[in-house]
Amino acid sequence: MEADSINLETKTVYMEFKVPYLPTTARAGIQPVDDMYKGTFVGTDAAALTTVTKLDKATLYLNWMRGYDNKDFNGAAGTIPAIGTNTAGATNGWPGRYSLDSFMLDAKYDVSKELKIGVSDYVVYENLNGGGSNLLNTIGLNASYNFGRGLVDGFVLFQHGDNPANNFGQVGQKVTSFAANLGGKIKLGPGTLRANLLYASGDDGQGKVGAFQGLNQLGDKNTT
Repeated sequence: MEADSINLETKTVYMEFKVPYLPTTARAGIQPVDDMYKGTFVGTDAAALTTVTKLDKATLYLNWMRGYDNKDFNGAAGTIPAIGTNTAGATNGWPGRYSLDSFMLDAKYDVSKELKIGVSDYVVYENLNGGGSNLLNTIGLNASYNFGRGLVDGFVLFQHGDNPANNFGQVGQKVTSFAANLGGKIKLGPGTLRANLLYASGDDGQGKVGAFQGLNQLGDKNTT
């Protein structure tokens, strides 16, 4: 994730192609991974597979991103773990054994030339610590209306799932959170006036996690 854990930073390197016999375009490689919510949940460059399918007035987006694999290929002693079986008889080093994966589904529908609506479901699976797995589900609704001189848009996001082990709040507690946005722009003379209001639920750190969780890079590891 962020495509910057090497000496020479690689922004994007991917292959894009049209899927035969389907109205689908696919992209594989290090690429931009952005949500449909102004970057509130995720906005990064990462190893991923994305497909875009256009069906008349509807567009379907699918994305699978591997943010980290095998604890960023960094063992407990700071070495790359050997692939195989260790002295205790447990496997280690296999790709995907300790990883962070996100699965993103977005659907956009053009109700009219002016009105567009969308729904989303983002699922994050994280097992970087090796002591257990965390699963977080984010469901979103968004809409925009273009009235000629300007545009009004907004969204709501709801989350539920497990509290990531290295986040605030109490580990082991469940996440129940939300975020909401209202924005717009309008042409005024030679310029454009823009405004955005974003509210995200917070947390008191005493138990059940109420803070909205974004998917970010934290240090040399990555989690929500």
